[in-house]
Amino acid sequence: MEINKDFTNNRKCNNDTRLFRFLKQEIMTKQEQTEKFIHVGMVSSYLMLIEGKGYGEVIEIQNKHKVKNVFFLPPVDIDTGDLQKSDIESMIQHFIEREDYVKCGKLQTLINNNEVDEDGWIYLENRFTN
Repeated sequence: MEINKDFTNNRKCNNDTRLFRFLKQEIMTKQEQTEKFIHVGMVSSYLMLIEGKGYGEVIEIQNKHKVKNVFFLPPVDIDTGDLQKSDIESMIQHFIEREDYVKCGKLQTLINNNEVDEDGWIYLENRFTN
């Protein structure tokens, strides 16, 4: 099966390329599936926390991309501002591993610009009351 450059450029592709994509998705290892699951959860939480997307908007994006509806941080905790600094640091570590330094910077700025108590809770705005 020949893989042409259309596969990497995301342009209209031939039947061989479509078959290759399908097979590649079917033979994802458990590790790859786990990594994708975690990444979807991290990005979903990032969209709510940093980009200000609502729960419904993120679900629509997930459905559009045909991925599971999963979040790293509970959406209600994002809305109420009840988050642990360590959870945000875990998100930063994930995006460092993905070399997505823009997301890392925005998450670090969130930590730096908000008070953290002695138990590690970060004080964010409650979206339900404000």
